[in-house]
Amino acid sequence: MKVNEAKVWAIGVAFQPDTARLDDTIESLLPQVTGVIVVDNTPNPSAELLRYWRGWTRRGVVVLALGRNLGIAAAQNIGARHALRRLGFSPLHEVPSGNPRENSGVAPREKSRKTPPNENTCRAGDVPGVTAVKTGEIPGAGGKDSPGARESRRARARGNEPTGGDAALLFFDQDSVFAPDYVAQIQAAEMVEYQRLVGDVAGGISVFGGLAFDHRETDPTKRDVLAYRDTPRGPRRYPDGELRENKVLPAAFLIASGLYVPVNVWQSVGPMRAGMFIDHVDLEWSMRARAVGMQTLLVTAATIDHQLGDRVVKLPGRTQVVHVHSPFRVYYLVRNTCWLIRGLAPIPAGWRWGYVLWLAKFVAFNLVFAPGRRQRFAKILRGLLDGCRFRRKPREMFQLKRLESGCRAPGRGILAKEMTGGLFTGRSGRKGQGC
Repeated sequence: MKVNEAKVWAIGVAFQPDTARLDDTIESLLPQVTGVIVVDNTPNPSAELLRYWRGWTRRGVVVLALGRNLGIAAAQNIGARHALRRLGFSPLHEVPSGNPRENSGVAPREKSRKTPPNENTCRAGDVPGVTAVKTGEIPGAGGKDSPGARESRRARARGNEPTGGDAALLFFDQDSVFAPDYVAQIQAAEMVEYQRLVGDVAGGISVFGGLAFDHRETDPTKRDVLAYRDTPRGPRRYPDGELRENKVLPAAFLIASGLYVPVNVWQSVGPMRAGMFIDHVDLEWSMRARAVGMQTLLVTAATIDHQLGDRVVKLPGRTQVVHVHSPFRVYYLVRNTCWLIRGLAPIPAGWRWGYVLWLAKFVAFNLVFAPGRRQRFAKILRGLLDGCRFRRKPREMFQLKRLESGCRAPGRGILAKEMTGGLFTGRSGRKGQGC
């Protein structure tokens, strides 16, 4: 199969989504990809949200509603595992943990309080035609009777079992709207790279991303572009002049939204680091890809209308806008940056010193300029402590299960609902199979 004929599954993560914006996101992707998977991290989804998801399933979108927030990294792994099954590939069975001292990929056992359902919460059975299934594996995605497994058996019988270059995963955020030719531009760049490096496996040498613009800036000449080049002190924004021409540029790392990963690259690098939960997940994965010889390439002709942070502000004497995050995100940014500094990702020593400086500026901004300083101070302090101790999760968050790494723990599972054709479907997990 040629590179530009690869099957592409788009994988997105939702959390209390702005449905109008998410509509635009999914609509922009449907004509460009083989299928769309949305993993919903919303705890206790309301009846209105369940009806919203049901509407999309009628159009062929696969929705995995987890019923709780496992974090973007774990949700991306769940979506990727489901896509691999659909494509006929075996899922990966290991994911690196957030702690460099651990390799299990399983969060430490922590007590968590059950969140009481709110008055708008709807059980799956309250929606006509919807059946909730509790399972220890991705529902409908695994097992010998899954669509992916059947396709794989037929391919083997024909002697043309799929290879990693025949398919790709495209990750997206709930607030990103893609250009109509995004996938075509990425695949054109992939073909050029393949032809340039004759003898390498198609799609197996590079991962790709596009130019992400912050849609909240109405002046196109002043838009914040999330494109990073490699410098001795860490990632820095590309100058606007280098981004105006249609070209393929080396990137320090690629942001998660718009990340185009050939399946054989995903199989070589491994899934996202689930213990990081949300921030710097894409950076850590990109550095891991570079460490095993992959290229991270930025395709300037492929564009995304994106949003980073809750809002943006402009400070006196600074041309680049500053992204303001919620206190919840502040904790993870501080903690995960500490992890990067302490060696979680394979980054150069100069980058670590650069992140020390960045962390100092980030803390100063949140304590001086951002609202809710007392709450932010508490989150910063907790993030610093947990970052120095390599603590995986704050106490108020749920324990990560083995599910996101593609493994099943005996006698355990999570509430996961797959909606296909207007129905939640699933298979019960098999006992006694773990990592």
